[in-house]
Formats: sequence, structure tokens, C-alpha cells
Amino acid sequence: MSEKIILGSNGIKRVLRKFSPVEAIAEYIWNGYDADATKIDVQIDANAIEGINKITIIDNGCGIDFRSLDKKFKPFYESNKMLYKNENNNSSLIHGKNGIGRLTFFTFARVAKWTTVYNDDNRTFKYTIEIAENGLDDYAASGPKNCKMVVRVRL
Repeated sequence: MSEKIILGSNGIKRVLRKFSPVEAIAEYIWNGYDADATKIDVQIDANAIEGINKITIIDNGCGIDFRSLDKKFKPFYESNKMLYKNENNNSSLIHGKNGIGRLTFFTFARVAKWTTVYNDDNRTFKYTIEIAENGLDDYAASGPKNCKMVVRVRL
């Protein structure tokens, strides 16, 4: 009998505890560049007591094709970005090659929500992905819908 070893939410937090909130936000910015974004906008919604209500990171990268979501979000400490870049003969430096950046939000937020837009067969689709800090080993995704808009990431 063969069984898989599972790394739970607390284990993920222990592995990623070295990330500061600033480093975690930098990971999300790098993810945009790794997705071939040419523009990344960081918006911070501050409140009256000098806290932060919401951080929104918007980029014009390629998005995540819904059919490849499991390959992008399930593996921990793995990333197929290097493989995709090599297939495209793009030799630029890839930052997010370890597959951990998406989970570092727990250092500054309780929930991360991605709204991603991608193209498939000359059509544009949009869907959301959500992960809670107390369930880093699980994510929820809505089904893709036809749309026309830019890629948005909300933390």
C-alpha cells in the first residue's frame, strides 16, 4: 500500500514563517512579472487608525488558465514556471520558481482572493481563487465565465 504525505496549513506556515509582510507583497509583484506583466499597480486602502483594510495588486499578466489551476495551486515548493519559460525560449530570470509566493499572504492577511483573467481560443475568461490563512492547504475556485477585463489580484 502506498500513501501520500500531506503538508497541512500549520506545516506550510512553519516553512514560510521567515517571510515578512513586505517580502510577501514583493512575492505577489514578482508573480505578475513572472506571468509576463508589463504593468503592476499596488493599491493600499488604509483606515483612520493607520491600519490597512485591503491591499490590491493589479497586473496585466497572462492569468491562470482554469484547466491548469490544479498544477499551479496544489504543488507546494514546486513551480512549473521554469518549464513554461523554457518552452517559450524566454531566458529571463524567473523569480517565483519555488511555488511558495501565493501562500505568503498569511503574514499580513486572513484571506487572499485572486481574480484572474486568461485567454483561450480567442475568448477571454475570468474566475476567482480564494485561500484563507487558517487553510493554506486548501483553495476554492469559482467556475470561469466569459469576460473582457484585466487581471486583478486582491489580498
